[in-house]
Amino acid sequence: MSGSIRVRFSGILLFVGNLVTLLTGLIFNVLIARNLQPAALGVWFFIGSVIPYFQILEKAVPYWAGRDIPRGRIVGRTTLQFNLLISIPITLIFILLSNTLSAAIVSEPRVFILASIFIPVYYATAALTSVTYSTAPHKLGPRTIIIDGVKIPLSLALLPIGLEGVITAVIIGNIVYTGYLYGVSRQYLRDSFDVSWLRVSLKRIWLPLHENLISYLSMAVDALIVGVMLSATDLSHYGIGLAISSVVGTAKGLTGAIYPKLLKAGAASESELKSLFKFQHIFVTPMIVGGIVLSTQLVEIFGTRYLPAAPLLPILVFSPALGLVSLTMRTVITGLEKADRGASGLSLLRTTLFTTQLPGYLQLATLVSVTVLSVGRLGIMGAAIARLAASALSLAPMCMLYSRVARLTTVLHGLEKATVASAIMAAALTLLNPRGSLQTLASIAAGAAIYFATLLLIDRDSRQLARRAVDEAKRLVITQAE
Repeated sequence: MSGSIRVRFSGILLFVGNLVTLLTGLIFNVLIARNLQPAALGVWFFIGSVIPYFQILEKAVPYWAGRDIPRGRIVGRTTLQFNLLISIPITLIFILLSNTLSAAIVSEPRVFILASIFIPVYYATAALTSVTYSTAPHKLGPRTIIIDGVKIPLSLALLPIGLEGVITAVIIGNIVYTGYLYGVSRQYLRDSFDVSWLRVSLKRIWLPLHENLISYLSMAVDALIVGVMLSATDLSHYGIGLAISSVVGTAKGLTGAIYPKLLKAGAASESELKSLFKFQHIFVTPMIVGGIVLSTQLVEIFGTRYLPAAPLLPILVFSPALGLVSLTMRTVITGLEKADRGASGLSLLRTTLFTTQLPGYLQLATLVSVTVLSVGRLGIMGAAIARLAASALSLAPMCMLYSRVARLTTVLHGLEKATVASAIMAAALTLLNPRGSLQTLASIAAGAAIYFATLLLIDRDSRQLARRAVDEAKRLVITQAE
């Protein structure tokens, strides 16, 4: 195993890597939105809502690798080989269903046949991600830089082909990133195929499978319903709203590195948990406020034909924010769980590894029922409301579970100061009232500068967190140099 995991430094690198999506992801989505017809863009979003159903098994074995590798068992090669093996029949099933899927959204089957390549790539990436996350989580930071750095220039070159060119560019970008993961985790892939560990993991596979089923269904079922009940054009509008609001979700990297650290340490102090949630609030709060204040301007970057997505943003930005709070609580709860060291089979039902999955049922049921009932009357606004309702309702039981291991006040720590700084930023953005893509991007940069300057001015803890993060970065650089 490598040295100790520095949570804040890893979190900053992961977040910065994810935050690049704010630029490169914006460039890519604007690129395809302005060069593809809305119907073709709707097909692209439809593919994105279907693929997750074929990813349900991708983290089944990597889930256990992610818990066992921090504890000293090296099973990277076993995880990768197993994932590649099971991806083969799943890919074939997707190809066999290409005619049915293309008919549902009125597209060509060859588009879905090409998209089937995503499946083995995603399965390989899931295996390698579990190894890297368990040993050096900060090395996951360049993900967006690598993928978007490849797919954006390739998309420009392949746009004359249309949607198939876009799909090809994204596939190649993901393949390059998978190659990067293989390179940085190679030292943990030298183990022989561990049949005994795999046998034990497969006996317990129902637990991650259960989790993946809920999460992947919840991930895209609303988009799938919109595509079936409305039209590809409506789905393109909804997809733009989701794409912009998903920027909030990039903050999940901030706190994710606590998981392998908790697995190794087995404990966490209240002050550590307060810092964890505050670190998240510092970045998430201004994203929410900025998404609300600049909702129309952000959508206009993609083209005025997508303006129906603008009213969705004030609703959609809260959904990933609530999801992040829930995810961080779950990360702490399961990271502190020790029962799985000896538990197997149905005895895992008594552990938090299972009970923290149960709120997902409430989220999925709410998402499906409210979307189906409201889309017919409210259109895509109904789907946005359903997504927010699902995130809010599922947060309540997670709070109950978290309260058993830590005080709920730790979750809110730092939110008030971040809100004050965000309010000042919002006032500045309102006065700027940008027009056009360049002015909007410049206003975002100015708003971020105003926010962080205000926060550092009014909050001593934030200044200390900033200094600690810098110190941790220096220590890691020194360690690597040695």
